[in-house]
Amino acid sequence: MLLDAGADPNTEDNQEKSPIHLASEKGMIDVLKILLDAGADPNSKDNYGRFSLHYVCSRGDALANRELMVQQLVKHGASVNVEDKDRVQPLQVASEHTNVDIVRILLQAGADIKSRTDKRRTALHFASCNENQHL
Repeated sequence: MLLDAGADPNTEDNQEKSPIHLASEKGMIDVLKILLDAGADPNSKDNYGRFSLHYVCSRGDALANRELMVQQLVKHGASVNVEDKDRVQPLQVASEHTNVDIVRILLQAGADIKSRTDKRRTALHFASCNENQHL
């Protein structure tokens, strides 16, 4: 109803978060799909330099929808190699939170396995910190 009435799906709050960031952070796949179909930018970043993929990947297996959310974002043009202010990419975030299915989706979508953060850490460094047996 709000979008049909002309609400902008890319409007930002005081932290430069758009509705797509909030839906991604909360794991709300139905809302995410609606926003993407209404033209929400899957590559918008907030004032922390984080993109929707960072938020989706930052939760482990808390919500089963996370894998579907990553697929939807990628399908709608989200870049899998975006970096936040610390040069952390979604693959590194997913590796840290031991979400193997999301790691697999990101790698299939072209995530850079060799990318390094500003502290020179790779996804393998992040995975090694968390008893991750899927190294």
